[in-house]
Amino acid sequence: MTKQEYTIRKKFKSPPKYTEEVMQKVDIFSQTYSRLIAGFILTILGMLELIVLGTGTGQKTLAAVGHGAWMILGGFSWFYLIGLMPLIIGISLIFYYIFSIFSCRVAKSNNFYIFHEKRLNRSTITEIPINKVEAIQFRNNFLGPKKIWILIFVPFSIYILQWGIPLFGQPRAEDAILPTMILISAILSLISMIILVLFPQDYLELVTKENYYEFWFNPRNLDSSAKELLNQIFGTSLVKVQDQRGANYALKQDTSSILKKLPFRIKIGCFILVISLISGFVEIFFANSFLLLASAYGVILIIEGLLDFKDPKNIRFYQDNQKSLKIEMKKGIYYQNLKFNKLVESSEQEHFKSLDLFDIFFSSYLIVVATLQTTFGWVYLDTSSVAVILDMVFTTILLIVMIFSIMTYFCIEIQVKKITTANIDYKIQYSEKRKMFDFIKKLCKKELRHETDDKNRIFLIRIGYLISIIVLSIGICVLIA
Repeated sequence: MTKQEYTIRKKFKSPPKYTEEVMQKVDIFSQTYSRLIAGFILTILGMLELIVLGTGTGQKTLAAVGHGAWMILGGFSWFYLIGLMPLIIGISLIFYYIFSIFSCRVAKSNNFYIFHEKRLNRSTITEIPINKVEAIQFRNNFLGPKKIWILIFVPFSIYILQWGIPLFGQPRAEDAILPTMILISAILSLISMIILVLFPQDYLELVTKENYYEFWFNPRNLDSSAKELLNQIFGTSLVKVQDQRGANYALKQDTSSILKKLPFRIKIGCFILVISLISGFVEIFFANSFLLLASAYGVILIIEGLLDFKDPKNIRFYQDNQKSLKIEMKKGIYYQNLKFNKLVESSEQEHFKSLDLFDIFFSSYLIVVATLQTTFGWVYLDTSSVAVILDMVFTTILLIVMIFSIMTYFCIEIQVKKITTANIDYKIQYSEKRKMFDFIKKLCKKELRHETDDKNRIFLIRIGYLISIIVLSIGICVLIA
């Protein structure tokens, strides 16, 4: 197969003619409601901040400043800190909603999957040969680029709350309007983030040897029957046992307690989020440079854990006699259906968690910043204060626990279902029975001798990287001190 055999989103002007007659079809009209709702919330918030707080600076323009005057001469209005960003993002989201509206006909002929998209600025058609498709994924739990919203709104809300909460009850303040507006801004920003991140968006992906087609949509008319029709078009639904000739099976049920079944990602995310919030609002342990990004990463880990299907009871498999495997995963309103063609192998294995750029960057950042702050704290320790010494002891303990947690997250295998087709390797994680110090036990018991060379290499690279950034951070502190 070459890329010239078919074109992804080929543009056209006149009404297109499909290569073959359509057998099944469903028409989708997509609108990103979550963007519209969040956009209205943020725009109204920004306008309210603008009206109440004003835009002027200094005492000479106090009337223009309104209730947003800083308690310093010549200070800018608080609107620029707490209202301008929500206003810009809100207006941008409304425009995004308008320009992202489109309709699409998803169809199937004898030999092709057909996607006929009509957008405001263009119309495209994609015809993908059915026999070229090796994997199909239909889901609404994909976080993907939505993590950016968490990185924007969580640090923003926490930062302004650090300023706003202490203003309540200030003796020099004439009223509580300013801190109230700060509190409202933080709360509505977090609500908008929840809408943008957790509101389900359907995501469809078709993968061939050299191409892939992905498709985000928010269908207005995608009821259960239409969704089932999409699953029938792509063959991603599991039919009843009496109607199939293959094997329908589920994973072995996990009878552990709820706490033990809780994904390790959620546990480490809660730990990082709690210590970051305590550090910021109680002003102990770590500084603001740790707080803002640590809190965002903690929220990302928690939401990723909530959206994943870790409990085996949520996962079902169906394998037929034609080298095809279907997987159905469901948890509340979220689902993920997969179909693999040209199946070569399907097996349960232990593998390291796949890391993305967010995991690598944030884990490295938190370890480096926390290590620098803790080391400098010991170098310049005020030994005359028992409270300061106790603070540093607890800070060091928290640092060690965080480092061990990240090492466990990076360096201990998890149970996965590995699926191999002619050109694709795909791993489905379904268990996270990791404990805090498992990686130390692994080293002490010399289990590496029994692992494959590939696993040894991955383990040593990851543990070596984490240890190196810790040593480097301590070395920088020693050199500067």
